[in-house]
Amino acid sequence: MLLLQPLIGLLLISLAHGDCPILISPVDVVVEYGDSFSANCSSTDETIQFGLSWDGYDETMKKTEDDIFVDVTNWEMNLTCYMYSNKTKCSQGLPVTIYKTPDSVSISIVNHRGPMIEGQQYELQCDIYNVAPVQELTVKWYKGQTLLNQTTFTEDNKSPVNETATLQIRPDRTDDGAQYRCEAELDLGEDGPQYPTESLQPLSAELHYTPKPSSSTETIIKNDEVTRTCTVKANPAPTYTSHSEHLKEEISSSVLQSPTLSPGNYTCTATNSLGSDSKVFIIESKESRCPIQLVPWRAVVRYGDSVAVNCSATVPHKGLGWEASEGGVPMTKDKKMITWRVSHLTEWDIQPYCYINHEKQCQVELPVTIYSQFPCY
Repeated sequence: MLLLQPLIGLLLISLAHGDCPILISPVDVVVEYGDSFSANCSSTDETIQFGLSWDGYDETMKKTEDDIFVDVTNWEMNLTCYMYSNKTKCSQGLPVTIYKTPDSVSISIVNHRGPMIEGQQYELQCDIYNVAPVQELTVKWYKGQTLLNQTTFTEDNKSPVNETATLQIRPDRTDDGAQYRCEAELDLGEDGPQYPTESLQPLSAELHYTPKPSSSTETIIKNDEVTRTCTVKANPAPTYTSHSEHLKEEISSSVLQSPTLSPGNYTCTATNSLGSDSKVFIIESKESRCPIQLVPWRAVVRYGDSVAVNCSATVPHKGLGWEASEGGVPMTKDKKMITWRVSHLTEWDIQPYCYINHEKQCQVELPVTIYSQFPCY
């Protein structure tokens, strides 16, 4: 019986509403503050004697028996049409939504000036001034043309207010120069006007980030008449130094002229105010270069952990193998790549190398660094 009571109540309300033969045109009104509108109230039943009356109007409104003419100068408006007859007295309200587009919209970074730092978190703030009704307001956040997020509001204010929306971001180097903006949009229904208002000045993100080479190593053949550079993208712009045991002094440049350098390893370091990173150029003579490649080119492994390194032949060969006190691989003629693998490395001074039989036999030693976080007994 308790479950039926809500249904019975709904039925009675529906019948009561259906018994009121009032027609208001339009059925609802969406109007900008300061504009005007008119509405008509009539009966859908011409067989009965009736009288009509508008309630909720003031001295700023004009009305006739059936029509009302309104200049919207008040944010609070509740208009109701009443019908009187010898049979019934009923009423119907006219929903009126009064809106005002924002005076301005602005975007800023909270408690921060100057460039942002890669990886740090920042709060963007969007300020919307003098907008109504706020419960119909949506703030949309964009980076370029990409929608990042949107904010809605639950306050039930009919008159204009100032609102603030925020967005947390953690930019990376790809965001340097990105354009952030916020848009304030009033959703006034499918039949209502649409008024998106962009932020007047998008926020251009200037980002500072450390140097980061595209690769940590590069092999150069000495006889190649080429120039190599370790130039990297960084902000602020980095300075460069190159050093090697084969150089008498550091080179304050990102450029290496391979024909002028002796075979060996050359480290180029890029530095700015946020940090530094390095790239190693391995210069080999054409005659001495062994046509195999180790991936990775060096191994750093914790004592007792596993390790695996691939050795690939870059030319056709007559034999390829790994020589090591642990994990050695016998020479094979039918594979282009073989793997040195140790599941539990406990030899501190292990020196594995990969060898190949090509025009002559040559080998490349794998540098292995073993470390321990705790004393070993």
